Amino acid sequence: SRRKETVNNNTRHYIALTQIENVGMARIGRLLSEFGSIEAVFAASGHDVAHFLSASFGKRVGAFDREKVLDRADAIIEDANARGIAIVTIDDGHYPFNLKNIDSPPAVLYVRGDITNLSRNAVGLVGTRKPSETSQRYAFTTASNLAALNIWVISGLAKGIDAAAHWGAVSTSGTTVGVLGSGQDTIYPAENAALYEKIVDKGGVIMTEYPVGTRPLKHHYPLRNRIISGLSYGIVVVEAGGKSGALITARYALDQGREVFIGPYKETDERAFGNHRLARDGAKTAHTHEDIVAEFANLFALDATYRAMRPRFAAAAKAMPAKQTSQVENAPVPELSEREESIYRAIGEAKHIDDIAVSANMPVNEAASLLMQMEIKGAVKQNPGKYFVRN
Repeated sequence: SRRKETVNNNTRHYIALTQIENVGMARIGRLLSEFGSIEAVFAASGHDVAHFLSASFGKRVGAFDREKVLDRADAIIEDANARGIAIVTIDDGHYPFNLKNIDSPPAVLYVRGDITNLSRNAVGLVGTRKPSETSQRYAFTTASNLAALNIWVISGLAKGIDAAAHWGAVSTSGTTVGVLGSGQDTIYPAENAALYEKIVDKGGVIMTEYPVGTRPLKHHYPLRNRIISGLSYGIVVVEAGGKSGALITARYALDQGREVFIGPYKETDERAFGNHRLARDGAKTAHTHEDIVAEFANLFALDATYRAMRPRFAAAAKAMPAKQTSQVENAPVPELSEREESIYRAIGEAKHIDDIAVSANMPVNEAASLLMQMEIKGAVKQNPGKYFVRN
C-alpha cells in the first residue's frame, strides 16, 4: 500500500501492532524489550515475532501477519489524513506527559484539535448520565472556573455530568479534552455532536485510542476511563450511583496515584451512593474549584498562564528552583519532599519503577505519582520501559 510521506515508520508500526487482537501498550512493551525497538520488531522475521507472541501470551492474542497489519495501518493513516485527524504515538514529543506515566498508556492516540496546547494542569470531572440539577450546575460552574485558570477539564463526552463539564469549560477558555470510547467518526451520544464541534472550535481536544470505524462498544468505556484519569492530576466524581462507571475512573485514578475528590452530596440521595462510598474510603469533598486548586497549588503554579490568572500563586512558583541543566552526582535536590528524596536516593543508576518502589519501601502507585512530580521538577527523567534516571 502507498502511504503519505508525512507519516514516519514508527507511527505506521505502532498502529500496525495495535491491529493485532488483544495487543495493547503492555504487550507492545514486551515486544520492544525482546527485540530492542519498534523498528527491530518489523525488521525481524515474521516467524520470530509470531513465535514470541505465541510463547508469551498463547491464544490470548491474535496471530501476527506482518503484511496484513501494515496494510491496515496504511488504511487507517490514509483515512485519518483525509478527515484531518492527527495521529500521536507514545514516542512523539507531543504525547501527553501525564498520560505517558500510567501503567498501560495507549500506544496511539487519534486526535482532533491541537494537542500541543494541552497542559499538564488537568482535572477530570466525571459522574452519572442522569444527574440532579444541582450536580449538573456544580459540574458546569467548577469546570468553567478551572478552565478560566488554564486548567484543562477532562471528561468523556457522555450525557449528564460529562456534557455539563465540557460546556462549562467551553463557556470560558475552552481548555477541555473529550475522551471517546469509539473512533472519531462516531459521536456517542449523537446529541453531543454540537458539543464535539464546539470543543474543537474553542481550542479544545477530542482524543481516542480507537481508529475511525470503531463502534462505541460497552467494553471500551472502562478502558476510556483510564485515559480520563491518566491525563489528570486528580479527578472529581461529581455525582455517582453505587454502580456508576465513574467509580471505575476513580479506581483507575487511585491505581495511578492520582487524587480523588467528590462533589457535595446528600447521603440519602441514591444518585450519590457512589460519592458516599468514596467518602468512606477517604475521598475529599471539593465544595468549589478552590478546594481542587488548593490541593495542586504548587504543581499548577508551574504553568505561566495559570500564574498570570492567579497572581497570588506566583510567589510559590518563584520559590521553586528552575530545572538544573547539570547536577553533580549525588548532589542534593533542594525542592524535593522527604518522600521524593527517598525515591531520588533509590534510583542511582537507571532503575525500573517496580524496583524503585521496593527500594524506597512504598507502593508502586505512590512511587508513580511522586516520580511524575519529580519529572516535572526536573529531578528525574523517564526512559522507555518505565526506567528512571536522575537528571
